[in-house]
Amino acid sequence: MSMPWKDAKIGTRLPEGAVIETGPNGRVCVEFGQPSTSALRRGRYIVYEGHTNAAVRLWENSQLRLDRLVQKQLAGAQSTSLQVRLKLSTGHMFGRAPKLAEGSSYEVQFGSCVAELVNGPSLYDVSVTGLIRIQGGRALVTWPGSPNPQVVEGGQQLEAHTGVLQRITVETSHWFHYLP
Repeated sequence: MSMPWKDAKIGTRLPEGAVIETGPNGRVCVEFGQPSTSALRRGRYIVYEGHTNAAVRLWENSQLRLDRLVQKQLAGAQSTSLQVRLKLSTGHMFGRAPKLAEGSSYEVQFGSCVAELVNGPSLYDVSVTGLIRIQGGRALVTWPGSPNPQVVEGGQQLEAHTGVLQRITVETSHWFHYLP
């Protein structure tokens, strides 16, 4: 039995397993974790200093499932363990993964590919076509038929279905200014 679709509003809490879908001309930004206390309003957007939370921006005609979202304060530490697994079923998204504490993981499945984001903070851009761009940080990308994970460093893009790794060919850095 499927659940009815609901319109999301600012501040909507999304549980693990939630599916987010955008239609034509639709976009949505989602931030994971606790709201930042150092938010600054810049025009229509709220910018979080330090970029401590994970966030994604889903583009039009896209569908994203929040497979795993777990955040735990580590005992005796100032850091937080974060477990994130996202599945992009259709479309395109970009996002930010924070510097991960020990015991944390951040994975994005896009099409038949899986990217594990490591050595954050990471800025990434993925499409179900198998294209991944890394602006900052590093990703380990696997896809059917790949014998080993392909390392994609900041400033590189990988077309997973062809295995072609190269410098980013499209200027995307301005897109990340629109993340919460």
